[in-house]
Amino acid sequence: MATTPVVKTTTVAAKGMSGLFAIISPSPAVAAIIFGWANLGLIASLVVGVISTALIVWMGNIKEGDLKARVADAVSDAASANAGLAAAQVEIETQKRLTAEAQLETQRLKDKFSPRELSDLQVSQMAEALRPFSGQKFGLVAYQDSKESSGFGARMHTVLDQAGWKFDEASSQGWLLGGTEGVIVRVDPRSALKVRKAAAALIKALHDQGLEAKSVAIDDQNNPPTETVNMSIGSKN
Repeated sequence: MATTPVVKTTTVAAKGMSGLFAIISPSPAVAAIIFGWANLGLIASLVVGVISTALIVWMGNIKEGDLKARVADAVSDAASANAGLAAAQVEIETQKRLTAEAQLETQRLKDKFSPRELSDLQVSQMAEALRPFSGQKFGLVAYQDSKESSGFGARMHTVLDQAGWKFDEASSQGWLLGGTEGVIVRVDPRSALKVRKAAAALIKALHDQGLEAKSVAIDDQNNPPTETVNMSIGSKN
């Protein structure tokens, strides 16, 4: 029978470590000093950790407060900007209103003091509207010493002439009473219906051009009815 050999093992690592500690192992006095310093280092590291944590929390709160303050300032600035914008908008609207009122007043004064005028187009339009009454006799009287009154009267004469109306010179020899304003169309209520319609058409033609005019009945019962439409051009209202 074969004999099994016996294998012997040696724990080299254990011996090696033991040898290492044996080599660097300090004396009890040195070990006590090192132990003390190690404890101090551990305590110091704990203190540093606590202080660092406190500083982080403290500085974090300061930064958070600063951020909140800046956000609040931004919100306040935005509110101020919005308030300023709203005030500016109100000012703009007020200025627009004042400008519109000034323009209206300027136009009112212009309409009041500027002379009455008829462009060639207006003359043509009025003549066209009055042409159905071609042959109608008319008289026209204006203030001869007023350039505005006489000038407008001349333009109205042109209108009626182009419409085919017939100028009645005898009815145009009178004088206007002082204080006559605007355009007055006089028609005899006893005249033929066509004459009264012609007078109404003349007033409408003036109104269509934005000109003021009114009709006045001729009250003359002592004379025969007249078939002439008489126009008086007074001063501008």
